[in-house]
Amino acid sequence: MISGGQRIDDEPAYVIHRRRFRETSLIVEAFTASRGRVGLVARGARRARSRLNGVLQPFSALRISSAGRGDLATLRSAEAQGRSIWLTGPALFGGLYVNELIYRLCARHDPHPDVFSAYENVLAELTVRIHDRRWMEWGLRLFEKRLLQGIGYGLMLEGDAINGEALEPDRWYTFVPKRGPVPASHRTQSRFPRVEGAALIALRAETLHEDTPIVQLKAVARAALRPYLGARPIASRALFT
Repeated sequence: MISGGQRIDDEPAYVIHRRRFRETSLIVEAFTASRGRVGLVARGARRARSRLNGVLQPFSALRISSAGRGDLATLRSAEAQGRSIWLTGPALFGGLYVNELIYRLCARHDPHPDVFSAYENVLAELTVRIHDRRWMEWGLRLFEKRLLQGIGYGLMLEGDAINGEALEPDRWYTFVPKRGPVPASHRTQSRFPRVEGAALIALRAETLHEDTPIVQLKAVARAALRPYLGARPIASRALFT
C-alpha cells in the first residue's frame, strides 16, 4: 500500500466518481495505473472558466498530477489523452457499473495494475460493442472475474469444490461463493445460482463461444461479489437488469 501523502506526477488515470465540494470545487475519485484509487480535491473546477470541469469526466483517459498529505490530495493538473469516450444506453450503464465496483472494492492507495488494465479493456469493449448486448455482457463478466482476482478474491474455476475433478461442460453445478462450483447433485442451498459447466469453463478460459450460456454467469458474478460488497446494493445495477 502506498502512502496517501506521496506526490503524483503525470500518472495515467480515469475518473470513477466525482461530487461537489464547497462552492466551486470537486472531490474526485480517480483510478490510477500505479497508485490505485486516489482521492483528489479539484479546487475551482466548477468555475465557469475552469477547463478541469470538462476534463474530469468518466471514461476518458487522463494524465494527472497531485500533491498534498492525507487521504485527499490537491489535484495540480489533469490532461486528456486522446479522444474522449462517450458511452450511451446499456454501454453507459455498464461503464457506471464497473466504476462503482472499483469505488466500492478497491481501497485508496492500494495499487492494482492488473485491474487497471482490465478496466481499460472493458471500456474498449463497451465502446466497440456498443450495439452488441451479448458481447457487452461478456466483457462485464470478464471484468468482474479479473477484478476479484486482482484484489485477492479470485474465482475458483479449476475444478469442482467437492473433489477437485475437472468441470464437465454438460453438467450442472451450483456456484457457492468463496468456495466454487459444486455438482448440482450434492446438497447445496438453493439460494446459490445453478450454472452449466460450459459457462464456467468459458469464463475460466476467457473464451466466448456461440453457444456459451453467458446469461447464467451474471448470477454467478453477483453471488461471487456479494460477500465483498456487503448489504448495500450496487446503485448502477438498477439501471440495467
